[in-house]
Amino acid sequence: MTRDSRQRRATSVSIPGKSDIKVSDTKGNIKISGHGGEINVSGATGGLTIEGEFYGAIRADKVAKGVRFISQRTDLTLSQLAGHMEAGPGNLEIFDAPGNLSVRSQDDTHAGERRRQGQS
Repeated sequence: MTRDSRQRRATSVSIPGKSDIKVSDTKGNIKISGHGGEINVSGATGGLTIEGEFYGAIRADKVAKGVRFISQRTDLTLSQLAGHMEAGPGNLEIFDAPGNLSVRSQDDTHAGERRRQGQS
């Protein structure tokens, strides 16, 4: 499933099955909920909220107002994403995310500040 919403101010997608989703070049906020496979989001002027259980990789690039991912085992908040984020089973990679990072998993809680790569 590919959703191209260049003209919209906000995009909301509910996934009933194990579908993959791709959203690109969107103006406004994006909300994805349900259960599914892979998620790829790039070029959003608003924020990205993902709620549910997704078993494929979750990738986000250049989300101006941050990323929020909520599942039974994870609560992740990035206040801004100028670069790239990829999350999958047992893996989390974040590049170029100035601002705050908060991650809570089933076993552990980490909170801190992320700065652009190369800054002190």
